[in-house]
Amino acid sequence: MRITRPGVAMKDRGKRHLPRRILVGAECAPPERLAACELHEHLKLLGIDAPVVEADRADRRDDASICLGAALLPARATDALARVRDDGFLLYRRSDTIHVAARLPRGVLFGCYQYLESLGVRWPEPGQPAELTQRTFELPTRPAAGVDNPDFRTRGNNCYCPTNARDLQTTLETIEWLTRQRCNLHSLLRGDTPTLTAFDEFWYATADVVHQRGCELALGSHLTWPGLLMYEDRDLFEKHPEYFPLRDGQRQPTGPYGPPVHYGPDAIASRTGSGISLCVSNPKVVALVVRNLRKFLDAHPEIDVMGLWPPDTKWEGCECAKCRKLVQPDRMWSNIPHHDNQWRATSDHLAHLIGQVAAGIKKSHSKVRVLSWGWCTTEPAPRNVTPEGRFQFDHFLLPCYTHPLDSDRCLNHHIHPEALKTWAKTKNVDLGWIFAGVGFTTVMAEYPFAWLIKRNVEFIRQIGGRAVTTCQEIGEAANRSARGDMTDHYMFSACGVNYFAMARLGWKTDTPLEELYRDYAETRFGQAAGALITDYYEQIIERYEAWEHSQPTEDFYDVWGGSEIRCRPGWEVLLDLLTEDMIARARELLETAHRRARRKLHKQRVQSERNVFEHTVRMRKIFKIHQARQKLEEAGLTEESQKLARAQRKILADAKRIDLPKHHAETMIAGDKSWIESMWL
Repeated sequence: MRITRPGVAMKDRGKRHLPRRILVGAECAPPERLAACELHEHLKLLGIDAPVVEADRADRRDDASICLGAALLPARATDALARVRDDGFLLYRRSDTIHVAARLPRGVLFGCYQYLESLGVRWPEPGQPAELTQRTFELPTRPAAGVDNPDFRTRGNNCYCPTNARDLQTTLETIEWLTRQRCNLHSLLRGDTPTLTAFDEFWYATADVVHQRGCELALGSHLTWPGLLMYEDRDLFEKHPEYFPLRDGQRQPTGPYGPPVHYGPDAIASRTGSGISLCVSNPKVVALVVRNLRKFLDAHPEIDVMGLWPPDTKWEGCECAKCRKLVQPDRMWSNIPHHDNQWRATSDHLAHLIGQVAAGIKKSHSKVRVLSWGWCTTEPAPRNVTPEGRFQFDHFLLPCYTHPLDSDRCLNHHIHPEALKTWAKTKNVDLGWIFAGVGFTTVMAEYPFAWLIKRNVEFIRQIGGRAVTTCQEIGEAANRSARGDMTDHYMFSACGVNYFAMARLGWKTDTPLEELYRDYAETRFGQAAGALITDYYEQIIERYEAWEHSQPTEDFYDVWGGSEIRCRPGWEVLLDLLTEDMIARARELLETAHRRARRKLHKQRVQSERNVFEHTVRMRKIFKIHQARQKLEEAGLTEESQKLARAQRKILADAKRIDLPKHHAETMIAGDKSWIESMWL
């Protein structure tokens, strides 16, 4: 672990209660042992070399120790500890002795991070050393006041499973950073690796780091349904076609989109497509999936949460009579009021299958939770089926980045509010929400959307949601697609503030956004520049609240099979939100912040922020020309449109000369065309 020493003397810290020893129980859990190590290393920032000492409650302790774990907690504090829930913690001081205790081992780790933050310690970004800031606060002096519980039980991160040493390093650094921000679930999407086979050293290394912190490790894939069905028999379709979905009058072993492929436990999503449904009404199918899942979990005890995601399409399930009965009467709908492309809701199919599978492993693998996702056809809550077993259902709602989830004006998610409320009330379902921000940032900077995140997290908590997750999609896809192209944290300058806000709001939803902005900005850019960066972030809030765009775009996009028309695609919102006045103001703030930043490292980070913003400004120019070209082509003025296209390419070439860690515009989606070229050129 690297520690930055900015030269802040102890006397400048004010009256802090600094320990001379770090006491742990002799039989403490690995996360508590890690907490002691984290304290030992980070206290060196303050010139304190506190040894880690094993002790018990009967040991004599001086008045300058930090005591970790319930085993060292004074009897008078046990009532306060009883009020701690989930992975919350108890943190307080009595004289110069600090106590950190929790119900779960990772709660002690979180409590130690809170204590370090009280001393001004912060972590500016993944893979970078801790720094000492002026942002300090006092600890409670009474146990009753030291209870700190999270608002959401699960605060997750979803990313691609690393497939090489470079991406492994990125993934581990991100897990470390997010855990310090109080995330407790790390889900690895096996998109470029076999779904249920060939688990390599990168998988196990990631699992070890997650478990060292006491967090949950989840396996995620859109191919687990057919993978588990054919776990021991890849030729199952030839023997039992009735186990597979009936479509167009025939049983089919392939997905509804893409080339014919043969699914199975060794299928790779990036090569085979987006998965298939099953004949979920067939009890033999459910029994086989449950039996194979038990065998799989026996072979993989490192998995804490099993992701049983539906196909990544507008799937309509099996059409056999029994499966059709589950969804009768049909709910044919579109998430765009005036759009005529509709599909059948299949949330009853999902609840029927996942609920039975969750119930089927409850006794054999009682500590394993089941997690499923949903979007498009599973947006309406189940109406005919009550899940048999309990599972977490994370709604992967592709936001328009203009309206919060509870808005009734959004053309993309106009049914979300009532649908989410119904899901939250569904028996045996723990509702979660996934912020799918990063997938839309491959063409530009993701201007801080923390305002929208906060509104959405508040709504999810209000209706009884239990989980919030950031879909980061770390790791570069093998085929250079937009999916997961985040190697080396190249998106952190654009998205880091949103990751930070999402994690912290999952712990304390009522935290003022301005406080989060300032904490993050002063951590990354220093106190002098941090205030200006905070103003840069906050100028978007006023614009958001005044700008209620509710008209469809002129371009209709199909995003991940989500919908053919959107209130506002993520890559267009910022470009339309920015005005010339805002651009001028942002440049002024960033330039002044760069000038006032005192340390070289802080100047470099401000410059990176400036570079990302200037890239975004150029993307805005390309987009505006694209809109003008549309009107010219509608009028039959093709030659004039081509002249503007040449202007777009010059701007794109200029954007590529901006110094960015990895250029956003280089992301490939088809052939030799970049995302920008495919959409706007």
